[in-house]
Amino acid sequence: MVTDGLSGLNAGPDDPGTGHNFLVHNMCRLPGADGTWMIAKGGMGTVSRTFADAARAAGAQLFTGTRVKEITLDGGAASGVVLDDGQAVRAKVVLGACDPFRLIELMPDGALPAELTARMAGVRRPGTTLKVNMALAGLPRFPCLPPEAPSPFGATIHLLPYQDSPLASLRAMWMDVMSGRLPAEPTIEWYVHTTVDPSLQDQGGHHSSALFVQSVPATLTDDQVPSYVEHLLSICDSYAPGTSALVADAFPLTPAGIERHFGITGGHIHHVDNTVSFTDRMPYATGVDGVYAGSAGCYPAGSVVGAAGHNAAQKILRDLGRPPR
Repeated sequence: MVTDGLSGLNAGPDDPGTGHNFLVHNMCRLPGADGTWMIAKGGMGTVSRTFADAARAAGAQLFTGTRVKEITLDGGAASGVVLDDGQAVRAKVVLGACDPFRLIELMPDGALPAELTARMAGVRRPGTTLKVNMALAGLPRFPCLPPEAPSPFGATIHLLPYQDSPLASLRAMWMDVMSGRLPAEPTIEWYVHTTVDPSLQDQGGHHSSALFVQSVPATLTDDQVPSYVEHLLSICDSYAPGTSALVADAFPLTPAGIERHFGITGGHIHHVDNTVSFTDRMPYATGVDGVYAGSAGCYPAGSVVGAAGHNAAQKILRDLGRPPR
C-alpha cells in the first residue's frame, strides 16, 4: 500500500496526498483484473495506434514528427496552432494533452486568467522517478520460491528495503532525496512485461522489463546513472541471483531524461503531483474560448486511466452544442 501511495510522487510517506495517489492507482484496476494492473496487448503503443486509427476514420489529419510551437488566438478565442516548421493549422478548438505547464507556455503571454497561471505555478514540482527499461536474455529466478509456486511475474514485483522497519527505511529514503542524495535502498517496482504479453518479445527472444525506482533526486545527472543502475541491479541480484547477467541492454530515464524524451515539464510522470487535490488541478476549460486541457494534470489525476482526456472531450462536445458520447 505504501509504495502505491508513493509511486510517481514528489513526496515522502508522511506527506499529505499519498492516500490520493493510492486511490488514483487503484482506479487502474479494471473489472476482471483480480486486483492487479492490466496492460494493453502489444504495449502502450497499441493505445496510441487505436486512437489514431479512430481519428483517421473520422476524417482527422494527423501531424507527426513535429512539435507545436504556439497556440494562436483571434479575438481572444482559439484559432489554431503553429508547428515548429512554421506551418499554421487552423482550428476553433485546441485540446492540450501535454502537461499544463507546457500548455501555459504555448499560450500568448497574458492570455490565460492570472488566477489560473498563479495557481498552477504554485503546484509545479519536478519528477523524482527513475525508469530503467531493460531487455533481458532470460527470466530471473527467485530461489525463495518453491518450484511449484505460481509465477511471480503476473503482476508488479515490489522490492522493499531489507530493514526491520520498511516505513522507517522509506522515511530515510525520502530524506536522502530531499538532501540531493541517491538513496541506497529505494523502493523498486519491477515489471517483466513479456510474461504477460509474449508479443512484446523481440526477434532475439529478449524479455521487455523495467525497474520503476521511487524516489531519486530531480537533479540526478546522466553521469551518475551508470553506477546507480549497477547498484539497482545488485539489489535485484539479492532477490534473483544472476539478474545482472541477463541484461542485454538498458535505457535509463532520469527526470531530466523523461523531459527530454517525452517533453513532460520537469520529468514528472503525473504532470501535476498527485498530492494536489482534485479541485486544485488544471481545469478542462482554461478560461480562453476554444482552448482546453485534457492531460494527467487535470481532474481526476495522473495515472494510466485516460479519464481526463475522456472528460475533456465530453466538455468540448457540450460547449459545441453536440451530445456527449
